[in-house]
Formats: sequence, C-alpha cells, structure tokens
Amino acid sequence: MAIPAFQSYLLPALQALGSGGLWSNDRMAEELSIHFKLSPEDKANLLPSGVRPRYRNRAIWALTYLFHAGLAQRPARGKYEITPAGVSLLGSSPNEITRSFLIDNYSGFRAFATQSSGNAPKMTTPFGVTAMTAVEQTPNDRFESAFTELRASLVSELLDRLALLSSEAFERAVLRLLRAMGYAADEHSV
Repeated sequence: MAIPAFQSYLLPALQALGSGGLWSNDRMAEELSIHFKLSPEDKANLLPSGVRPRYRNRAIWALTYLFHAGLAQRPARGKYEITPAGVSLLGSSPNEITRSFLIDNYSGFRAFATQSSGNAPKMTTPFGVTAMTAVEQTPNDRFESAFTELRASLVSELLDRLALLSSEAFERAVLRLLRAMGYAADEHSV
C-alpha cells in the first residue's frame, strides 16, 4: 500500500489522541503506520531531502494541524493530548477531517493556514505528471515539490544552453567548471 495522502492522517490522528494519554510524534507515527498497514518499504520512503520518512512527516504535520485547530494541546514539549473541542468533534462522528474543514470551522487554524500558505492550484511536474494540490500536501511536501521543479528547470536550461555552444565555447565552459570545483589553482593550470 502506498502512503496515504496527508489529509487522510488527520482523523485517525485525532481518534488516536481520543484514546487518551500523551502522544509523542514517534508514538503517533507508529500508531498511524499500523492504522494504514504500511509496509517496511512504505516506512522507508523518505522525503526527497532524505532527512525524514514521509509517513512520519505526515504524522507530525497532522498533530501540528490538530494543535493549531485547537483539537489537540501540547502540555509538554513534543507531547500532545486531545482537547474538549477534539472530544466534541469526535463525538459528532465525522467521516473525514480535511484542511478545508479545519479552515472553515476553527479560527485558530484559519489564521495558521493563511499565514503559512495560500490555496495553490494543481501543479504540473516537469515530466507532465499532475502533482497533489497544496491542500493535499504538508508544507514539507510543497517545499520539496517546488525545489524539484526548480532544479529540473535549471538542469533543462543549462543543458539547452550547453547544446547551443560551439565546441570551443563548450571546452571553455568545462574548464571553468573544473576550476570552480577546485581542480586547479588558477586559470592556467587547468
């Protein structure tokens, strides 16, 4: 099974908080990995930065969203528990919790969401594949998507420019690159 979309994490995270006790980021990430039946391969899927597993990142952002909506509180650093507002929401048996739902119903979250990002339209990756909309992504996902798109654009532009160079100009460009990479002390030793 692939890692579910970010918004799919919100309701199960609130339900886990509703079971009581204090929840750390790690405990929530593991609980949600069991809930979604993530395989070891799914759990090994890292963000493009290579810093953190994607499933764990989504669990942390789910807790952050619930906190800013007032559905969870942080009684201690890195620890979360459900609030009366969270208990009330669970009592209404919601089918799902989405970013839009939180914006529409919780002013604290509305302030958080509007300061951190706007509503972005569907994005297209450089390879023509439609990416998730901003509301389906965590802030880290949006950053990684933007970085990937900018990097691909830069690579494409550089390759196009290099292809237009004469053989002599291409050779000079390679020599400048080698010098910039530290393979020569000065221009004449390249």
